[in-house]
Amino acid sequence: MANMGDPLDLETLQNKMNDVRMAFDNSLVKLEEKKKTFDVEMKQRLDDIQQQQKQLNDEKTKFEQEKQQMQKFITNNDIIYLNVGGEKIVTSRGTLTLVPGTLLSTMFSGKWEDNIMKDKDGYIFLDYSPALFKCLIDQLREWNDTVFDEEEKVFGLPAGFEQQFQIFIQQLGFDSKYVNKSASSNIQESNQERFNKLVGKIELADNGKVARHDASVTQSEVRGTGLYSTGIHRIRLKMEKVVDWVYVGIINHSAPAHEHSRTSTSAYGWLSGTRKYVFIKGQNNPGYDGYDGDICENDAVDLVLNCNEFKIQLLNKRTSKQYEIPIDSQACPFPWQLNVNLYNPNTSVRILS
Repeated sequence: MANMGDPLDLETLQNKMNDVRMAFDNSLVKLEEKKKTFDVEMKQRLDDIQQQQKQLNDEKTKFEQEKQQMQKFITNNDIIYLNVGGEKIVTSRGTLTLVPGTLLSTMFSGKWEDNIMKDKDGYIFLDYSPALFKCLIDQLREWNDTVFDEEEKVFGLPAGFEQQFQIFIQQLGFDSKYVNKSASSNIQESNQERFNKLVGKIELADNGKVARHDASVTQSEVRGTGLYSTGIHRIRLKMEKVVDWVYVGIINHSAPAHEHSRTSTSAYGWLSGTRKYVFIKGQNNPGYDGYDGDICENDAVDLVLNCNEFKIQLLNKRTSKQYEIPIDSQACPFPWQLNVNLYNPNTSVRILS
């Protein structure tokens, strides 16, 4: 048995202790290296977090500066130039943003306009029906210019386009509380309207529903049987055959019958074709209210007689365009009467009501 005092055993023990010490030292070195690596990683992460925080602060500062800058220049009185479905319309920012939470109020808040499509003239392009958009803008202008209680802000529905207008404002994000769903029920369909009184070369067919010019070229007039003094009435017409032009409007029922009845002092209406003629008190006003004369063969049009507000409207179903003429009650007193002028061979108009 080996003696503890044996030099060999002491040397072995010493070697083992050295091995343990070396292993311990190695472990300390590795631990220190891991600590250094951890410290480096933590420092990098802290640096990244600080950098991200700095970027956020910089972006916030930039946003606040841009916001303050915009507030200096963006006001409700800013003029906004629009191209709506090819028709130029000018309005104010205040009108477009009057109702919060709508698509219009977001688009024209001042933040997004640079990203909206523009035409070659720099007008902001909106691919909407011009007739529906103008009807919307006209009512928003009225709300903007006049003191209205919130419950009084209700859109009137354009005659002939009631459903289209409701869908349109819904797409723009207007709340349903702004829609007067009963408005369309106020319009009376002129189902009994027929052509009757005529002067010139016009022939009647289909129990008075059709007025057709003969084969000659002659100024001619035909009137409807209905007399209108109160309420709102819609007369639906179809341009069955159009050669150059057709004139459609109203006249005082007492006005003398005449081949050129559209020149009567009580005559109001529209003449189709490139001339863009609009007759007011028998006088021609080309292009009045933006009228473009675009009424073609087979077009269905509505003539709306609003006796309550002394105005008439012409609505073209094909183009969705709507035109309006105010009526001077002194020049054209009640009752009103449908008035049509034809001139060219075989030109024909049908009452659809």
